[in-house]
Amino acid sequence: MNPIPPLFDHIEGTRLPPSVPLNLNVTDSSSGEALQPAMATSTDKVDAALSAAEQAFIDGDWSQSSPAERADALDSVATELEPHIELMAELDARTTGITLHWTRLMSQLVPIIFRKAADLLRQEVLASEFPGQYGNVSVKSYPLGPAALICPWNSPATISAHKLASALAAGCPVVVKPSEHAPHSVGVLVEAVSRSMVPDNTVQLVHGDSTVGAQIVADPRIKAVSFTGGLNGGRAVAYACAQDLKPVQLELGGNNPMLVFPEADLDAAADAVVAGLTTLNGQWCRALGRLLVHQSIQAPLLERIETRLAKVKLGSALSSESDMGPLIHPAHLDAVQDLEKRLLDGPGRYRIAPTSTPELEGSFHRPTLICGVPPEEATEEVFGPVATVHSFEDEDEAIALANQTPFGLAAYIFGDDERALHLAGRIHAGTIKINGLTLLSLAPEAPRPAWGLSGLGDEGTLETLRFFTGHRVVGMARPLEAK
Repeated sequence: MNPIPPLFDHIEGTRLPPSVPLNLNVTDSSSGEALQPAMATSTDKVDAALSAAEQAFIDGDWSQSSPAERADALDSVATELEPHIELMAELDARTTGITLHWTRLMSQLVPIIFRKAADLLRQEVLASEFPGQYGNVSVKSYPLGPAALICPWNSPATISAHKLASALAAGCPVVVKPSEHAPHSVGVLVEAVSRSMVPDNTVQLVHGDSTVGAQIVADPRIKAVSFTGGLNGGRAVAYACAQDLKPVQLELGGNNPMLVFPEADLDAAADAVVAGLTTLNGQWCRALGRLLVHQSIQAPLLERIETRLAKVKLGSALSSESDMGPLIHPAHLDAVQDLEKRLLDGPGRYRIAPTSTPELEGSFHRPTLICGVPPEEATEEVFGPVATVHSFEDEDEAIALANQTPFGLAAYIFGDDERALHLAGRIHAGTIKINGLTLLSLAPEAPRPAWGLSGLGDEGTLETLRFFTGHRVVGMARPLEAK
């Protein structure tokens, strides 16, 4: 097992330690061990990072390079990253509690993300032409300017790589701030960029909590912001961006329904429920939030789910035997437990949680279904391995329950294919998966939309690249004069 590396800022091409202590530790989620004090970048160093990003844009070494040059450089980043996949996986497993099975899968995607962005540039997606009255009209996409990337803790390497590869592909210098709870794999990303063909002053890395994030986002030198996190943080980011009318991309989570109809394969549906609760320990935006099941099959479905949950191995994120690890830190465990208690507070309510808890000091929470909660009390996102169960009598009631929350990220339907495809068009969510639940996208090229309080703007390889750009339209408004 690799040791936890020291934190470092990367500002103006120089590596230096962050100097402001935060009142918390980066912890090993499985053991509760404090790995190192969480640190923040000082205000003056954050300002230096912002100035460096602005100067890099003005100098144009990266922002004025050709798409072909940027594509080659992004491929070189991928090459630098490939030897460090296992390191990123171990760092994320230790600090997030997500099992090595999942962090390895996610880390393997990191170099691929950079190569996919390079491939898009070679496809010339940033340039097109349209016929005009006096000749062709050129439409080209250019980088908006310095970009801020505010990254989450639940899949640090992969989500940060997506933001970073997209912003760099667009030609934007960037200021990156990882979560203070799981910052290390982002440092591996930045180190790989510093060894690549990307000019050294293109990427600035800073650390800290929401105070540092607020300083970055509100600064007028930043011209675009990509944020993944909670709803309250997203609202604060959106408010700050509104002051300068700067583009903002928000991915904020959801309370995702799974609809199970009488003709569904109940074994497949039960497997999906368990996956929806245990994947990334329930700490992912498209996790199961509400199980909506036809009343005629509720009992046999819950019986199957309980049998499967009893077999889930809850243990250390670093153990190959663990199906599921702990939550990231004690404060998040407390928040999940508090919400669970509120959901259980009422007559006729009970939980299904047969999984054994390990004798470890980490922040473990059993995957749990809570029955008997009135639907109107189950609208809040848990962001943990807890979901509520609700029954319905017909399609209309099922759709009404599915659309009851203000979120709209993902939904899952189990039943007849034709029925499911028809009902998918009535659900207010960006992605609807039919007769299956998977962490990965339905298609790598497909966008990842967010409706309602789940976010603002689509994500995706092409969509996020375009987010960091602005169009410039050039053409003749009158005929060329004869010479």
